[in-house]
Amino acid sequence: ESQLERANTTLIAVSASSDAVRNKALKREAGFPWPIAGDSSGAIFASYGLHKENDEAVRLVLVTPYRQIRGWFDSPKDINTTLTTIMDVLENTQAAEELRWGPPHAPILMVPNVLSVEECAKLVESFETGVPFMVRPPRQGEIAGNYNMPVYEHDRQDRVDQIIKDKNTLAFLDERIFGRVTPMIKKAFAFDVTRREDLHIARYAGKRGGLAMGHRDNMIAATAYRRFALSMSLNDDYEGGEIVFKEFSPKGYRVPAGTAMVFSSSLLHEVQETTSGIRYNLISHFFNEEALSR
Repeated sequence: ESQLERANTTLIAVSASSDAVRNKALKREAGFPWPIAGDSSGAIFASYGLHKENDEAVRLVLVTPYRQIRGWFDSPKDINTTLTTIMDVLENTQAAEELRWGPPHAPILMVPNVLSVEECAKLVESFETGVPFMVRPPRQGEIAGNYNMPVYEHDRQDRVDQIIKDKNTLAFLDERIFGRVTPMIKKAFAFDVTRREDLHIARYAGKRGGLAMGHRDNMIAATAYRRFALSMSLNDDYEGGEIVFKEFSPKGYRVPAGTAMVFSSSLLHEVQETTSGIRYNLISHFFNEEALSR
């Protein structure tokens, strides 16, 4: 199990039986800690050119961080025999990884010097200056300026956002973003950004809580128009808090204050727990009229 975690891979058992009680007993008897998927119709087997055979059939699937099927393995009575074969595959894969010219890298864009250290400090100061604290989005006309609100993403307990409404601050940030960041998105990803969502300052402090399962930013109908996410660091004096893209690498990303990170809204990502200090980030989402009309 630890070797699979180090290799950032997943092992799934596919059972020809959809009997949950039987599958749980199978997990218990084999000492199998990973998920078992029921495939009573044989559709999963068939999609990979395999026969269901009978309701007793169980096969193991090795899945890479890229969500590619690395291999199918028959599960004999002695699960350790199959696990030994899988470990050999992992060792060969890791040996090949070590021969790479560079480490695996998520497809992200980094744009330095979008804001100066002093400008970042002013935004951090604005967060800590007394503004209304809301536990729900305000009704129209209820609040004219900035306000703070907790964000319980997957029940995490360490994040509070300031939604920026001050017109002067927004004008300044838009000048920088549309002058320094979106031209680089056009160059790197051939996408014309014409619109953005609200700009937030996200504050991360203390124990994370909740489920560290990662998320994508455009998976529901209400956010399907999102094309790119913006994450701009506003300070350096903290530990932890890296952004991880586990489908590509277990490596966490962290950039200097004033540097913007841009990545596709479709990428699975997770902000790790801030282990010391407080992490401040300017965040938003980019799109255009064409994306909105789809």
